[in-house]
Amino acid sequence: MLRGIIEIGGHEWEVREEKRAGPQNQLFSLTAVDTPRSRMHVRSFPGQPAGSLEEVELLAADPQIRWFADPAGVGWEARIVVRAEPNGLDTRLVKFISEQHEVREGTYPFHDGLGGRTDEELGRLLAAAS
Repeated sequence: MLRGIIEIGGHEWEVREEKRAGPQNQLFSLTAVDTPRSRMHVRSFPGQPAGSLEEVELLAADPQIRWFADPAGVGWEARIVVRAEPNGLDTRLVKFISEQHEVREGTYPFHDGLGGRTDEELGRLLAAAS
């Protein structure tokens, strides 16, 4: 089982590996050492399990789910979603869901994933979302 610390997106993250059933059976739970409300879930690619913390760090750049707290202390889940446009080009959006089940969606102006964003950047995206 992989465990340890990686650094990405302005945080040091504690990595915990979990095994699940199914084709993507390797799941990593990451918790920010300095901000325990900042968490991520990362999966390895089917048939390509991560064997080192360096590989987990690469996967963590684009987590399936990222949690953070806004400046008021409200917890939010963030996910990147893709909207298919009629012109054939896809638009990347970020969907936010609060602990109170409020949902907001906004544009995601970055080329990389949520793992590279600081909590402050996510807070600005949240403030701009509707």
